[in-house]
Amino acid sequence: MSGKAKNIVEGFANLTMGANEQLKQNRLLICKGCEISEGTNWCLKKNGGCGCYNPAKASHADEECPEGKW
Repeated sequence: MSGKAKNIVEGFANLTMGANEQLKQNRLLICKGCEISEGTNWCLKKNGGCGCYNPAKASHADEECPEGKW
């Protein structure tokens, strides 16, 4: 499994198990106000995002915002 795919799977596992909850909450506060997400839980490709589900990506410590915001 590639590193990116592994991070996606681990991010969803963290989300499900509640791991890295504070990290996730801090990052999602930033995502919430971001024009890329348009107030959704997605990093929208149409706006230059990566297409990821923000709550899962934000709960993985090794992931980064495509805009460098976290």
